[in-house]
Amino acid sequence: MKPGTTIFLILCITASGCISTDKSPENREKNLSVEVSRVVDGDTVEVVLNGSKEDIRLIGVDTPEVHVEVDPAEYEGIPTNETGEKCLEKWGEKASNYAKGRISGTVELEVSTNSGKIDRGSYDRILGEIWVNNTSFNRQLVLDGYARSYSTDGPYMREEVEAIRNNRGLWGCTG
Repeated sequence: MKPGTTIFLILCITASGCISTDKSPENREKNLSVEVSRVVDGDTVEVVLNGSKEDIRLIGVDTPEVHVEVDPAEYEGIPTNETGEKCLEKWGEKASNYAKGRISGTVELEVSTNSGKIDRGSYDRILGEIWVNNTSFNRQLVLDGYARSYSTDGPYMREEVEAIRNNRGLWGCTG
């Protein structure tokens, strides 16, 4: 096979979603039913897990901040001025309201594990993916323009590109 053909096939497979840079399935614990006690903001949810309240940081996504200053430089294409900042602040609130309207009651939680122990990120929050009606809420946040993919090689880059292309949600702040 020619080198160009190989690269093309790798790009096609990656774009189709067959390759993921997210944790491998053997490092994920699925189908933990948890009760949502509150939505902290667009990408953090408090749940009751094994009888204790735990903060879940939605893995792979980043919504604009609502409790601290927002930095437009974190969102490619958003003006790094007061206009961009104000627009993102508005979308941070909208992302929180979006989450509050869609995440409640009992949901499924998928967490990353390492040697059988649940992974935690900054502020000791559990890193996880919320599933509502068999749909990844993390993915939906990015697809609907309420969040960016947390990294350029993250699992939701395709959804981010689609949201940008269609000027959805916070990506309207670019103009």
